[in-house]
Amino acid sequence: MTRPWPIAGFLLSLLLGFLLVTGVILTAFAVFTQWQTQRFQDQAEQAIFQSIQSELQASYRFLDDGLIEEKQRFLRLHEAVLKKTGGAIRGEDLPELQQWLEKKAGVPVDLYLINPDMKVTHTTYEPDQGLDFNHPGLFDARHMIERTRKSGKTLVSPPVMEAAAREFRIYTYSPLDDNGTILELGFVPPDLNRYFKNLSQRMKERELFDARLFFLMWDEWLLSMIPPEKNVTKHDQMNHSLEQKQPELPLFRQARDSEEPVRVYRSGRMTHYLHLTDIPTDGNWEVNVMARITMNSNAVTDTRQGLMVAIAAIMALMVVSAVTVYFLLRQTLAVPLTEASRAMEQGERFPLTGAGRRIRELRLLAAHYNRLLGRTRSKIRGLDKAVRTDPLTQIANRAQLDNELDLEIKRCERYGSPLGLIFLDIDHFKDLNDTQGHLEGDRILCALAEILSERIRDADTVGRWGGEEFLILCRNSHQGDAMNLAEMLRATIEEARLNGQPPVTASFGVAGYRQGDTLASLVDRADQALYQAKLAGRNRVVWV
Repeated sequence: MTRPWPIAGFLLSLLLGFLLVTGVILTAFAVFTQWQTQRFQDQAEQAIFQSIQSELQASYRFLDDGLIEEKQRFLRLHEAVLKKTGGAIRGEDLPELQQWLEKKAGVPVDLYLINPDMKVTHTTYEPDQGLDFNHPGLFDARHMIERTRKSGKTLVSPPVMEAAAREFRIYTYSPLDDNGTILELGFVPPDLNRYFKNLSQRMKERELFDARLFFLMWDEWLLSMIPPEKNVTKHDQMNHSLEQKQPELPLFRQARDSEEPVRVYRSGRMTHYLHLTDIPTDGNWEVNVMARITMNSNAVTDTRQGLMVAIAAIMALMVVSAVTVYFLLRQTLAVPLTEASRAMEQGERFPLTGAGRRIRELRLLAAHYNRLLGRTRSKIRGLDKAVRTDPLTQIANRAQLDNELDLEIKRCERYGSPLGLIFLDIDHFKDLNDTQGHLEGDRILCALAEILSERIRDADTVGRWGGEEFLILCRNSHQGDAMNLAEMLRATIEEARLNGQPPVTASFGVAGYRQGDTLASLVDRADQALYQAKLAGRNRVVWV
């Protein structure tokens, strides 16, 4: 006779086969998707970056000569101011002088008077009023001022991104007197600002990516083309030049130093930090034009096509596998078990036929059916008891109490026998749960149930009504008997020291059957008595 095949081994072999096939398909799908995504991403990024860099470098070349001419023109304008004023300029003269200079220059101009302590005393540009050039973020301007004082000449700075207006300016400096007072003029070169604003706008209009321009000033200060909030002071903006307040600053530095895009994957999208070009300067400082590019599409088209093909293949394989597994299980398990179920309903032996005879567990099931049936009936009896018992305290539950109380009321109506009902509640049980935990509360409930079970008569019934409330059914008991029992239980609980100091106590409400009482009315009177006991103070017994 062929050795029977265990059902676990049979199902395991099917499962391993299914997992093997599914694993091969999923592996192929993952490799294909990764290859497609990487190929598209590399091609798209390379094309985008080359396009942006080429566009910027080619179109920026024409500005080089223009900037040199602009700086010479601004220098001549500065000298014209000195000639017009004779070097004697007061703070109240600045607005009128600004109007004359802007008309002559044809571009916006702001004027500054800087005292020997490196502070702006008067200016036509409100955000810079009181500006202190001793701030670490203004080392470039401070350096220009110091050079001006030492040389006694008019100097021109390279283009500088103004922090408040987010526009490039060219500053000129000249000494006004021997005390160290400096005249500073801030000219706005229109071609340079127009160029970068147009470039920033064109980059925003791209569909494949989101791009923003940044200017890395002297390796310390990162500024974007977007103006800051109006309520942010210039000093606050300069304080942001600290690296810990500009988390992207190290990424831009790395991109500039390596001349390679730096990639960071965030929120499901790839962000690139890119060095585009540099703005020429006169000294050792650098103004680096940087870009942050976030891709809006990660190989969407190619990946979607590959994904759909792979999903279709997986779905087809799963359908075929599921149908195959279904028919195998149906013939080996479902059909034999259906026949066995029908035989059990009719009290007959299992007619194992076909492939079911090769399953060892089915053969054992048929052989031990009668023994298992007897055990099942025994368990059913145990379950019936569990339905009538509170699972925590192992005494009668509310359903059982309702049944017994209903029977006793009917007996009282028919034979006129007395009946007492005791309702008790642990005092301040909620506070105990809150301070010592629910596990300690459960322990006290179990201990109390044990005391009540030991102290009542065999004829009485104690049960848990709900929460910390217990009910005792005193059969053939008059008022005095029930009151005595309640008083005895009250004292016993107090003396038992269920929970150390202070002792756990309980309040009792006692009621007796009256002619015409129903289950609800009798329980309600006992509950009212319990309520009056609690109003009178803890650890009391009250009869109603």
